[in-house]
Amino acid sequence: MSDDIAYIEAQGQGLQVQAANQKLLRNELESLLDICAITADDLQPLKVAPLETSSGLEEIEAALVTLYKAMMKIDASVTGSDMRKSEDASMNEQQTSLSPDYGKMRIVQEKKEMYLSETKFFLNRLGGFMSRQFDKAIQETRSAIAGALSKKVDPRNHDAGRALLWQYHPLILYSREVNLGEWDRYLHIYQEKNNPLYRSQFKDILEAWKRNARKPASEETALLFTAQIEKQQEGTMATARRVTVKRSQTLARSLGRPLGEGNKANSEKGQEGRSHPYEIFAGVMDDLLPLVVIEQNFIVDFFHATTLETADFPDLVAMTRPRDRQGGDLRRHRLMEPDRDLARRVTRAMEAIFIFLEQDLQNLMLWVLAQDPL
Repeated sequence: MSDDIAYIEAQGQGLQVQAANQKLLRNELESLLDICAITADDLQPLKVAPLETSSGLEEIEAALVTLYKAMMKIDASVTGSDMRKSEDASMNEQQTSLSPDYGKMRIVQEKKEMYLSETKFFLNRLGGFMSRQFDKAIQETRSAIAGALSKKVDPRNHDAGRALLWQYHPLILYSREVNLGEWDRYLHIYQEKNNPLYRSQFKDILEAWKRNARKPASEETALLFTAQIEKQQEGTMATARRVTVKRSQTLARSLGRPLGEGNKANSEKGQEGRSHPYEIFAGVMDDLLPLVVIEQNFIVDFFHATTLETADFPDLVAMTRPRDRQGGDLRRHRLMEPDRDLARRVTRAMEAIFIFLEQDLQNLMLWVLAQDPL
């Protein structure tokens, strides 16, 4: 009986292995059928569905999710999913991928070529559409800045333009995972179109601050000539000490004196509310720096220019519907990007947008020194 029991157990184990193999084979055949069952009609929304409406965008995203999953089963490297997935998730994706033997089948290769062709056509269409959307976003931002009740610099004025773009950020992720060249083209279009916006805005900010500058008092102007005469008669160090002392006394008198008191009450009254040149420089930096930081964070978030993001394209589509999408806190500090090539691409985009900023700040420094050499 022990021999019969051992024989029956061996047969049972063999049946279990056979059943597992048949189940795996069935799953692979089902995946193969799913891939081959996708037709050009199923992908028709990629060509005709309107990107301007939420319903059209949902149709396009549903078709892209189907296309994305099919391409990932054929060849996971096509989607770049290994850049975003953890090790466990990568193992799961490998389990759902086709066997390499099936991937070599002619029908699978033909489907792969068709899917890549459909993707290329759609991404080209998306590029032209996003270019127009960037123009609309810039116009919304200009209108918000011009119509603001307060003329103080407010980074929230840019939210109006960005609100138009957030619903498309899953499509930007799709382009980044499937075709990095197209993604880079979108970023290039964005940086070229936003350069004039920030150039004009920063120019207006600088001019507004300069108009608020207070002119040097006559006592301070006379102090310059006194210092020059003393410099010819005495050594350089002694002159510097005397000028410093006189400058400190002048500032102490002006700060310690109540408004309207003293021999120069009329001249002081005319400069109430105005800022010293060095205060203007500090104010300009306080206004411009948040705009630059927030713009960089927007580029990182909207263009998914980070390897720290864990969600892939289907996950991002499933999170929220297009009309409900909005960005996160753009003031929040971002961690350093470990992919240095990607970080350099963001840096190049920022340099293209704010290429004028270095020269503007240099000119501002020269203006401050010319207004108040002391």
